[in-house]
Amino acid sequence: RSVTAASAVKDFVVVGDNWGFLHWLDKEPGNLVARLDVGGDDEDDSDDDEDDGDSEDEEQGDDETADESDDVETESKEEGPAGWQIFLMKNYENAFPILYTIGAIFVGLWLVNAMGILVDGSGGPIAYDGDPVTEYGEHTDWQVVTVLESGDIYPCDKDIQQSGCKNSLTPFSGENGASSMPAGFHWDGIMFMILGLIGLGGIGYLQMQIKEMRDSHRREKNEDSDDGESEADAEDSQDDESDDSGDDGDDDEESDEDEDSADEEDDEDDSDDEEDEDDSDDDESEEDDEESGDDDEEGDEIEIGSRVGVEDEDGDWYGNVVEFDDDEDAVVVKREDDGEEYLVEWDQLFQDD
Repeated sequence: RSVTAASAVKDFVVVGDNWGFLHWLDKEPGNLVARLDVGGDDEDDSDDDEDDGDSEDEEQGDDETADESDDVETESKEEGPAGWQIFLMKNYENAFPILYTIGAIFVGLWLVNAMGILVDGSGGPIAYDGDPVTEYGEHTDWQVVTVLESGDIYPCDKDIQQSGCKNSLTPFSGENGASSMPAGFHWDGIMFMILGLIGLGGIGYLQMQIKEMRDSHRREKNEDSDDGESEADAEDSQDDESDDSGDDGDDDEESDEDEDSADEEDDEDDSDDEEDEDDSDDDESEEDDEESGDDDEEGDEIEIGSRVGVEDEDGDWYGNVVEFDDDEDAVVVKREDDGEEYLVEWDQLFQDD
């Protein structure tokens, strides 16, 4: 194929050939990732100058392809979810339970505040709700005098106040600037409870939005992987057809020469053809062996849906791969025993033999 010089594009190496194809290879293992048909001519191999020009054009095409891929990545990043949305998508299982808990605690605190459990109102003005308090002695000329009757406002004393000196925090509704009032549902406490309930509703709405974004992101990843595999298979089939057509052309030329040659040469050509067929059979068997070996290697790789084991602090457990997180260089695994999804690093994965 007269392969051109290799060009590095991010994590890939790109080479071209005289058939007009660009081959994308992974830097680390050297596996073929994709093949792109950009057009070309395979009949000018004899002209070295044209080969040099074609190689320069292919290198320039590689640079343009790399620039286009950078532009596409930039546009996808600009159109993608915001940073805080990505954070919630990655920590979906943990973030929302925490938010719900905070909202419920906020509402619960104001309910407890209305019951007068949090604030002690001893010494504060309050209406007396006990039995009348009388005094008798020398200072009253030995006469019984009632000093406190029910309903009188006095500094609260827990020893004589039947309802106790329970107060509620009132940051806005306190009379004369008081920070607390007798226990009850004051308007500012009711307002904070309503705001807390609204916040819980907002958290629920946000959870639905993040879940939808998470599902659509997974679908896009699966579709991209399926499209890439189908394109690679189509290009491989095109290459096989082109190779077969070239072989057919060679066979036609050989048949024309055989018709023009003598009978003795026909016998020699027949023997040569048999040897060629034997060689082609050997080549095909070797290719089949290589393909079967590649299939065996691919079978050992971890893919979406594969059953894997995970090593963590709690011990080993098993689950199925749901998606690959390229940003975190990790894998999302759905645990078998509880059905929850966990973000697991590659080093923690293992597969049973």
